[in-house]
Amino acid sequence: MEVKKSKWDRLFWTWKPASEREAGDSVVRNLLLHWFPAKVTKESLSFRYSFWLGTVSALLFGILAVTGVVLMFLYVPSVERAYPSVKDLEFTVSFGGFIRAVHRISAHLMVAVVFLHLVRVFWTGA
Repeated sequence: MEVKKSKWDRLFWTWKPASEREAGDSVVRNLLLHWFPAKVTKESLSFRYSFWLGTVSALLFGILAVTGVVLMFLYVPSVERAYPSVKDLEFTVSFGGFIRAVHRISAHLMVAVVFLHLVRVFWTGA
């Protein structure tokens, strides 16, 4: 016998499912919870299992977003001003060279980490 739920409870999980099936269905139907599995084993949380490559790629994406926004305000994308704006960024803006280097290195690392994450997902059948 299924209990009738309100619209609020159907939209957001009540965190007190009546059965395992209801818990799984709630995770699948909920936009906020569908990213996470209904059950998590202790082994899957270990560093050796996933090397946290998804977390590292998300962190690198955050770094790229923050440094990219800063660089967006300092770079001038025109034929005449592109090179001088990069030189100004490197030599006259405080920590400009550091921000540009962090952005560049993060971009290279993200390509490598996302590739390794893809290989790990295919290898483990996740």
